Amino acid sequence: MDKFRFLEHTADLKFEAFGNTLEELFENAARAMFSATTKATPNPDNQIEMEIGAGSREELLHDWLQGLLYKFITEDFLPSEYELSIEDNKLKAKVGGITFSGDVDTEVKAVTYHDLKVEKEDDGWHCVVVCDT
Repeated sequence: MDKFRFLEHTADLKFEAFGNTLEELFENAARAMFSATTKATPNPDNQIEMEIGAGSREELLHDWLQGLLYKFITEDFLPSEYELSIEDNKLKAKVGGITFSGDVDTEVKAVTYHDLKVEKEDDGWHCVVVCDT
């Protein structure tokens, strides 16, 4: 199973991600977003913890990605390792990463709700995300 792939979009970054579990889906969505941002593949030297609650899986995915993006923009934190648990639209995560000081390939400004979807399928989970660039 592919982890993610990029989709055609006229102006912004659009991708779909896949996972055998909901946690793996959220991890692969984060990997997709940051692989567009930079080609760096860091070995983590620090860790953050996150807790997020939301009313739906789509809101939870949005808030997860937006929270990681906020850490990247404001603290130069580039995530690369994820340990997640999701239950009842509540996410707890330990995220390993580095302080990033390299070049940005695609500047992601925000995660949008446009076309956002999270779906359970026969062979796992699937999502579509559009990010403002």
